[in-house]
Amino acid sequence: MAALALVAAACGSDDPEATSLKVGFSGQPDFTQIMNFTWLDTLNEEHGIDAEAVIFEGTSPPFRALVSGDVDMVVGQVPPGIKLRAETGADVVMIAGDVRQSDYILVSSPDVTTLEQLYGRQIGTAGPGAVSTSLSVAALTREGINIDDLEFVEVGGTSARMAALVSGQTAAGAAHFAEGFNAVEEGLYPLYVIADAVGPYLFHGVWVDRAWLEENPNLAQLAMDEFIDSVRWAANNKAEYIAEAATVTEGLSDAAKSRAYDEFIRIGLFAVNGGLQPELLQATISIEQEVDNLPAQVEDPSNWVITDLVDDYLERNGSQ
Repeated sequence: MAALALVAAACGSDDPEATSLKVGFSGQPDFTQIMNFTWLDTLNEEHGIDAEAVIFEGTSPPFRALVSGDVDMVVGQVPPGIKLRAETGADVVMIAGDVRQSDYILVSSPDVTTLEQLYGRQIGTAGPGAVSTSLSVAALTREGINIDDLEFVEVGGTSARMAALVSGQTAAGAAHFAEGFNAVEEGLYPLYVIADAVGPYLFHGVWVDRAWLEENPNLAQLAMDEFIDSVRWAANNKAEYIAEAATVTEGLSDAAKSRAYDEFIRIGLFAVNGGLQPELLQATISIEQEVDNLPAQVEDPSNWVITDLVDDYLERNGSQ
């Protein structure tokens, strides 16, 4: 991947260039992102960095804010970053990843218990281009379902999609594990775990503007050190993860959170060693190309993935 000439050594010996960090996120935080908020808390409490989460609606607005300088980092999906570079020439780059599988589950009304029963029915997702749509399409296609005979409808976030199911507006909807299992407790049906068909997929990456990175190498290294630590913590501390979730999410039962975390471990949700493995990136791009959410030819990842910070961390802390 691309090398970056960082002008300073590892963060352990150099002070950060700034004491504030604004991080953009798409949509309200869900149960897969608990470590993102413990990460920001650690930067605040242990390093004196005023780390602030900035929440946007939609997947593209955080990236536009990154280019305009309204945020310093974005924890966001891969396709919007690739598209932004192609469409505007903005030099946004990815420096780490945290989630390497989709935690989406298709939840359905109680009368829909097989994928074939979705024919002629409406399925709620976040809309065209959204990862909930692209991964649902990819999974169903791989299971032999004719997508042309399904109707995907745009329905808000997970909560709105579950409400649409309960009211009978849709027959199924994509939900994150915890919210989906919560809905199952209330009578809906756990139809299909998307990761079982899709496989590895880099759900979140950390994106920055290259110019910002060159101006703030120490702050970036400190932030990525704690970021990778937070992912490692998440993968090995179920009880603490669930306890921390109470400060980030609302309305989830303990049973739903426990079941969701167990599924995280089963599918290998949490990224390892910084999440920038070439095969993971290629799998992600291929899935998005498969559903026509990315063109057949995309810019080589060597131009927009920088592994320096992850490599520095691994040299000091070891691989897992």
